[in-house]
Amino acid sequence: MISLMLLLASGAPQAAASAPVPPAAPAERCMAMITAGDTVRLVETPQFKLLQGPQRLVLPKVGATISGVECVRDDIVPASGDIRLLLQHGLPLFIVAGQKVLVLSIVDGQVQVQMMRGVLDDGERVRIVTVLGEYEKQAGRQG
Repeated sequence: MISLMLLLASGAPQAAASAPVPPAAPAERCMAMITAGDTVRLVETPQFKLLQGPQRLVLPKVGATISGVECVRDDIVPASGDIRLLLQHGLPLFIVAGQKVLVLSIVDGQVQVQMMRGVLDDGERVRIVTVLGEYEKQAGRQG
């Protein structure tokens, strides 16, 4: 809007202004985790999207009991809506970004974040603390 106002103020023709390009949706590929004994199998669930999904999450039908969800993303930091999986279904979320793996779960009523592989940098740590604060507010509204 500012660039359009500047164009109009400078007398440039409106045709020179281009429509803003919406940001690309974050990349995400989620899979259902099926546990049988000591074996965990991943089942592709292309229709299941945590980042872009509705408020009420409906787990995909995979023909077995889902023990968790693994999502491959560009960013290791959980999104504000990820808490829905934990609160609505009690399932842990494994986020994979590059060589890092983070697990988001609820244990004894507390949201826990644990690195399974890799190390968080300072910026990621700060962003995760911010997201955990958002989760606390969301859980308070549901409780």
